[in-house]
Amino acid sequence: MQYWKQKDWVRYQVYISKFYEAKHSFADTYFTDEKGELIIHFGGNSGGASLGFGSQSSPNDYFPVPSTLHILWFNPLDNQFWQGKFAMPKERLTELFKQCDYISIREKNSEARCPFDQFIINAVPTGQVFVYLGGWQVRFIGQYQAQKTDTDWERFARGIGGYPEMVSDVEPRRQYVDDAKKHFFEDKNEVHQESIAALKETPPPNDPAYWNRFFKTYRWRLAVNRPNVLTDYDANYVNGEFLLTPKEEVGRFRDAPVPEAIIFIIKQADGSKASYVMEFDKKAIMAAFEKMAAYGKPITFQADFDKKYDELDVYLTAEGVEEKIILDPTRLALQD
Repeated sequence: MQYWKQKDWVRYQVYISKFYEAKHSFADTYFTDEKGELIIHFGGNSGGASLGFGSQSSPNDYFPVPSTLHILWFNPLDNQFWQGKFAMPKERLTELFKQCDYISIREKNSEARCPFDQFIINAVPTGQVFVYLGGWQVRFIGQYQAQKTDTDWERFARGIGGYPEMVSDVEPRRQYVDDAKKHFFEDKNEVHQESIAALKETPPPNDPAYWNRFFKTYRWRLAVNRPNVLTDYDANYVNGEFLLTPKEEVGRFRDAPVPEAIIFIIKQADGSKASYVMEFDKKAIMAAFEKMAAYGKPITFQADFDKKYDELDVYLTAEGVEEKIILDPTRLALQD
């Protein structure tokens, strides 16, 4: 059977994250179609602890668009299993997979391409599951809530990598939990610093409120000072999305999450175009948006250039509000 000749099949692969050393059951993590028939297992390989990211955990091939996500994972830091079965928005997914008109503003003379060829699954310690489509862009699809459960440890441990027949010995659950905690908190390779620091925050990552902050949307717009004209921009958002703003929405107020990196193009006073990149500390810019939103007004994310384009002042403001919240980019540069 030739996959590419199957009507309504699309090419994708599945990426899955590893927040707080989570381990997914390959046998119990999979997509099914509208008839309940298996499409593809995944979960044996996981990695990454950032929203909108993960490690490849399935082949890259043509498959039906899934109707249901089944997922089972173990959080060793809390010694807790989580399981869920979630209906996927198949019509919306199909539409997004078949949109092939994305043109990158980061590449000169970019050609139209299909922006999505990945599913990205992020499961976090609260049992929340965040689903994205990824590829040239990353778009948030939906949030789901798994339930606490328990399962046979030996069966789970044998199936973590997807090949239970190749596992001769199974580490006892208590030993596995202790080893995982030791590896995580000792952090010899310094890969868990951000995750460890987050455990000391209020609320912490085992509270849904911690994750909900990343997905909060605000009514805001990006603007530049005259005579400059903003023509395009794309942004990495704190909720894991990376999206090109539709041209008809550039410069307008729109409901969107907080941006942590923006590439934008302006037409300068002499008519020439220039592209700039600005990046921000995630927690700092989230706090700035929260503070400005307290005034109850739409927010303007303002970028003001001097006449020689040597300096750029960036701040949040709102109509009728005297306070300006100055933003301090961690990176600010002319984009080649």
